[in-house]
Amino acid sequence: MISFFNGFDHNILSFWHSLAESTGGALTPLFKFITLIGEKGIWMLVLAVILMCFAKTRKIGICLFGAVCCGALVTNIVLKDLIARPRPFEVAGLDYRSWWIAIGQPFEDGYSFPSGHVTAAAAGVLAMAFTWDKKVLLAGVPYVMLMGAARNYLMAHYPTDVLGGCAVGLFSAVVAYGITVFIYWLLEKYEKTKLARLVLYDIDAAKLFRPLIAKIKERRAATEEETIDDEEDETEELLTVTPGEQPDEEDEQSPEDDAPEDAEREDVREEEPEDDGEIEIRFFLDDDK
Repeated sequence: MISFFNGFDHNILSFWHSLAESTGGALTPLFKFITLIGEKGIWMLVLAVILMCFAKTRKIGICLFGAVCCGALVTNIVLKDLIARPRPFEVAGLDYRSWWIAIGQPFEDGYSFPSGHVTAAAAGVLAMAFTWDKKVLLAGVPYVMLMGAARNYLMAHYPTDVLGGCAVGLFSAVVAYGITVFIYWLLEKYEKTKLARLVLYDIDAAKLFRPLIAKIKERRAATEEETIDDEEDETEELLTVTPGEQPDEEDEQSPEDDAPEDAEREDVREEEPEDDGEIEIRFFLDDDK
């Protein structure tokens, strides 16, 4: 059995070393970054504290915090010292140390089994899946897999260390979920007590943001009303047309069309006085006769 797991570990670590050589170490910065963000499960703990500040997400935060802490206790306090497995780069007579030097990963202290990074990642993801939404696994599972790949690529852990971390993470999430469910069962049972009301309702960071949110909503509503009023006024102006503004067919004629008529009228006016004078002269001549 031991020889089987040793062969399993060697084959997978050999694959990661071949990948590092074929890519010229291009993946090394990425896996170092993944290792950094998973260090001690710190970002999971920070997220848990933030979630616990809000009443609606407090249950998720409690379970997440408990799972990560439980995983750290089981891994770092119990199993690592109990099993005392050296890290791959610490084993003499194998290729792992030369592979570790080629990667350029800094020295890491402590024992190898199980992986603390993977334990924290698995515990946190499963805790959120239990108390929040199963869709968390869609992003959580790839995150755990990347964490395990990074620890193997950097020769900091054996593949079996990663599997052990997944198992401990699952155990920690289940324990934390059970404790969280029990705590909330007690709080809901004694809901009328002051402590229960504080935990369930009264202590809520969302209350600090409610006045600001209310002001934002009021401004948005006022802006929408002004926009609607402006649109209604524009619509009324377009639909309301006074009788004097209605164009007639005669008014639509162009100035060029009216020009000949105006010229004819002026000619007629100029000729009218001459005709009136001739009529008067003829009238007087007729009277003399």
